[in-house]
Amino acid sequence: MPFHKKVHSSWFMVHGFKKEVINHKLSTTNRKSFGFTLIELLIVVAIIGILSSFAIYSFQNSQQKGRDAKRKSDLQLVKKALEHAKNDCLGASYYRTTAGANESVKYYNLNLNLKSAGYTEGDIQDPQYVSSNPTLISYRYVFSTGTVNVCPNPISGLLNQTGAKYYVLRAKLEITADPDSASSYNNCADIITNKLPANVFSPPANSGGDGYFYVCPD
Repeated sequence: MPFHKKVHSSWFMVHGFKKEVINHKLSTTNRKSFGFTLIELLIVVAIIGILSSFAIYSFQNSQQKGRDAKRKSDLQLVKKALEHAKNDCLGASYYRTTAGANESVKYYNLNLNLKSAGYTEGDIQDPQYVSSNPTLISYRYVFSTGTVNVCPNPISGLLNQTGAKYYVLRAKLEITADPDSASSYNNCADIITNKLPANVFSPPANSGGDGYFYVCPD
């Protein structure tokens, strides 16, 4: 075969191969230009939805834990205030009692009493259910049978107020399975069972399985 024919044939083979490669690349590029398929988009949307659900649940759970921590802290503050008030009662032996048809109203009046006497700096109420209606207060207060004229009047200072030997504070937790519910109940079980009037709680206390956090004298 003449030399120029060999060269021409080689040139055609090389450049023909390049042309095929370029056409293949263009074809591949054109196919990719259509973007994601419907199935791929649905998978991405589903993954985003699942991750969003986890994020929302985690955020809500952390908020609930934060409010429950505030409830526990609030009742400990009230306990400290009751101990300070006890020191002003006869023989430092009695806790403040308050009037009220139920434990919510009793707490409402206790809050006012402690505040007006200077034992607390302000209202102590549930972080989620703040109310000016005594019957809607979510914190609860109950006490044993009172003894008259043993605690000072917050206005006159005279020992003309009733006091009690025992009390129990409680707050409903949002995370009802919180282990502090059962442990706090157990700490106060003797007072609840043996020192308080029967049927004083509404709903009744029951072994800490009711999701309440309890506080009582040490």
